[in-house]
Amino acid sequence: MGRQENIKRMKRLKELKKQRERQAELDSIANKATEKLLVQLSKENNNPIVRNKGKVKYSELLQELVAPYLNGCRDYKEVKNLLHAGALAWNMSVIRESVVQEEVARVVDDLKKIINGDDYLYSSLEDLINRKEQLFKNHMVIIAGLEVTETEKNYGISVAVAEIL
Repeated sequence: MGRQENIKRMKRLKELKKQRERQAELDSIANKATEKLLVQLSKENNNPIVRNKGKVKYSELLQELVAPYLNGCRDYKEVKNLLHAGALAWNMSVIRESVVQEEVARVVDDLKKIINGDDYLYSSLEDLINRKEQLFKNHMVIIAGLEVTETEKNYGISVAVAEIL
């Protein structure tokens, strides 16, 4: 191996190391957020909450749900608001499927009052609800809690779900 090839190899190895470190940092942030959320929900419900060890990661599904809107977010606050809107849309979709339509209409009316007639916000929520129904129709759980944490470059998401009884 020549000197130039060694230099290129070292650069590649440095970049791979940086990627591993970034991933480890993100994993650490996600774990901290998850633990914080589990403690909070356990206290609220007076029952220990068990961490999801299944194949479905609802934090990833929520990210996929809001993905088309993420590019429009300029900062952490907007990302956090978008993720909370995505969780609301997820729950609205599940409610539509599992309760009486009159109850759904009542929730929609309350929602319209809360957003003060903001038609753009309401249509965005409708889009997210429809997107959830298209992508994740078989996932009929309620998002019971959402924790979003910020780092210098990224954010971590932890989602707690509850089965519908």
